[in-house]
Amino acid sequence: MGTEMRLFEEWKANNDLLKFYEDLKQKRFAHFLTIQTAFLAFFALLAKDALGAASMVSLTALVLVAVPPLIISFHFIRVDARSRAFVDTANTRLLMIEEEWKRISPESHFWTYQNLFDVLSRHEQGTIERHLRARNLHGFGGAAV
Repeated sequence: MGTEMRLFEEWKANNDLLKFYEDLKQKRFAHFLTIQTAFLAFFALLAKDALGAASMVSLTALVLVAVPPLIISFHFIRVDARSRAFVDTANTRLLMIEEEWKRISPESHFWTYQNLFDVLSRHEQGTIERHLRARNLHGFGGAAV
């Protein structure tokens, strides 16, 4: 029973960490969109001025204002790659905990992430059909999931 409790606590901690990180990732993306929108608005104002009175200063500003959004985008691409690596690692750890739990205590284990991967990644028809029946979605096949 002590091993089962440890596995459950570890599974819960990893699951909570994954949910927290996903929430953080969504907030980070919202901030990114806010920053990019501000740069686009500023870029649009400069473009309007540059087109109205073409001068060397306004054309130079028009070119230079496009650089910060590219740098910010590059930064967020790297952050997103690290985020995906973290999420994949956490998901894999949860799968490993579920497998260890089944091995140690086959009568009291449960699959959560294993089922998720069966549906979303492996497209296992048996699991998909079980989920469709649970939601009372007969006749949708694999397209509903």
